[in-house]
Amino acid sequence: MSTTRQKFPRWLIFCVEILLLVAACSAQDIEAVVKFVSPVLMRVKGKFLQSNIIQSNKNWAFARSIGNVENLGARVSDLNLTDKKGQPIAIKKLIDGEYLADSEANAWSYQINLNPPRDETAAAHISWLKDEQGILMFGDLLPQFVGKDNQPISARIKFELPKDWKILTSEKSLAENSFRVGNIEKAVFLIGKNWREKEILSESHKLNFAISGEWNFTDAEAHKIASDIFAEYRKLFGEI
Repeated sequence: MSTTRQKFPRWLIFCVEILLLVAACSAQDIEAVVKFVSPVLMRVKGKFLQSNIIQSNKNWAFARSIGNVENLGARVSDLNLTDKKGQPIAIKKLIDGEYLADSEANAWSYQINLNPPRDETAAAHISWLKDEQGILMFGDLLPQFVGKDNQPISARIKFELPKDWKILTSEKSLAENSFRVGNIEKAVFLIGKNWREKEILSESHKLNFAISGEWNFTDAEAHKIASDIFAEYRKLFGEI
């Protein structure tokens, strides 16, 4: 996270919101491998596991804007598609983040630049990497898929990261660096070094808290803020 000192960081509220938004699912629709390439680049490889996805596999689109962050499609490069036999498929780029394939694709790979946005408040809403840390949100990291009857798309995600990097998430762990994601639009992972973790108690609920950098408040004060925010959400939405 940014080490800029501030009184009440937006990301703190956002991280508490993650606890309320993440869904669970027992089956997986896709499989993806996320590999660290450089300080701001990730390589993503994936394939379909079952037929819960209804849109044509000839049309490929990535998130183009989220909130006030525009031109996200320009982050994607070197897209490759293959069919069920592993044969390459020709692709035509329409605009940044949108592609048309010559035939139905079953697997894909591409590179995505996760250089942080200039607007620091936007860092709570999109994926980014910086200084051996980052946030990965699969709503903008993966292609845009649509499930049957608008059901969430589930996935099996594996990470290939530098040695000593941590992965923090509320998604279910399947094995080392491998997770089951119930809804890719809501899946969020903190990755990198120097995270300070603590389990905190908010009324009867245990919260997993992570923070990095130096702030104008102590970690203990941050724990109290997170607990209070969670308690307010619980009043609004009822029992978690």
